[in-house]
Amino acid sequence: MKYLKKLIPVYGGFLLAVVLIYSRFGLHLINGNPLRTAAGIVIMLLMIGLVIYLTISALQAAKISELPAIETKAPVSEVRRLEEFTDFYRRMAGANLGPFESRKRDIYDLCVSMKQKNDNIRKLLRDSFSTEDLTYNTYMSTLDEVMKIFNNNLGGIKKRIEVFDYKNWSDNRNDEHADEYISEVDDLYQKNYVVIDHIDDLMHELVNLDDISDVPLEKVTRLVEQTQNYKKIKERQM
Repeated sequence: MKYLKKLIPVYGGFLLAVVLIYSRFGLHLINGNPLRTAAGIVIMLLMIGLVIYLTISALQAAKISELPAIETKAPVSEVRRLEEFTDFYRRMAGANLGPFESRKRDIYDLCVSMKQKNDNIRKLLRDSFSTEDLTYNTYMSTLDEVMKIFNNNLGGIKKRIEVFDYKNWSDNRNDEHADEYISEVDDLYQKNYVVIDHIDDLMHELVNLDDISDVPLEKVTRLVEQTQNYKKIKERQM
């Protein structure tokens, strides 16, 4: 409605133009003279067309303004993702996960351990370096990438646990697809175990700042690079 209100001056101007151009007190174009009458009709059609165009444009603008705003969600932080995975694997403690029973506690423990180590390393970095220090930012960015790898592995385990056909497995322990899922879950767990081991080395290095070296950071960086290269190879194969 507010868009149509803006056209009130246009409608008023149209009526005023009609009076001035066609009335006896104005130009009085339509008066029996063929040329003046034709000109008057053309001018009238042009004015009507302009008013219709402006009205339609106002109505379209009103419709667009009524559309719901598109919600943009901020990306979930890796710390938040880890919390969600930890909650998921904690809830799985009461579920019967068949072939994954022996692993579910280990996976949950890794989640808790990673959360604690991530908090500890970030505190050590804040205590040891200025936030503007290049070393600080190098460690932080590398730690973020490692957290992403860890969480992606947890996500891969979660997917397989959720889609696994437990009934079919209980009926046929030699099912090929079941064996693949079991093997993949174990592989992802082992990869996260390696991540934890590298994080331990990194944290120990930060504790001993008097004798710091780049070896632990290089090991973690290689882990990130190897994972990225692996992902690129898989993408090319798909």
